[in-house]
Amino acid sequence: MSKQLKRLFLLLEIAAAAALVTGCPSQLWEAESPPYAITTPVYRIAGPDDLCTLGGVFFDFYNKSEKEVVFIETCMNVFNRKTGELAFEGAGGMLSESICLLQSHERKSLCIPLDEFIWQLDSPSFIVDNFFITRIEYSDGTTWQDKVGVYTSKYGEEA
Repeated sequence: MSKQLKRLFLLLEIAAAAALVTGCPSQLWEAESPPYAITTPVYRIAGPDDLCTLGGVFFDFYNKSEKEVVFIETCMNVFNRKTGELAFEGAGGMLSESICLLQSHERKSLCIPLDEFIWQLDSPSFIVDNFFITRIEYSDGTTWQDKVGVYTSKYGEEA
């Protein structure tokens, strides 16, 4: 292969790489933070004032936007602490939807109930990992999304 042909292929590879990078969704490359802040999501057994009966994933959500939040969707993995494996069927990439009202700059404690998956009152300890907010809907009808987990939190912690 001639030097000119090799240079042409190299230039084509560079051009293809540049096109790939510039053609990616802008959300993947922006340094801007999401329109919320959260505390470390952890599993804990429910208390008398909690939204769930047996146990759930608890976290605080702070609405950093100027809009009222009406709906939040989350994605997470839930592992059995003893075995290190998924805690139950569907615990990998588990989606949860929550209808909630949060005013602009309001902070609220939220719970994702796991009651339907807990079958023992002395349930094993769970670890929450790869947790992220996938979608937020606002009262004005607009939506913010993170479909690929750009803002994933890899906590691996428990209560």
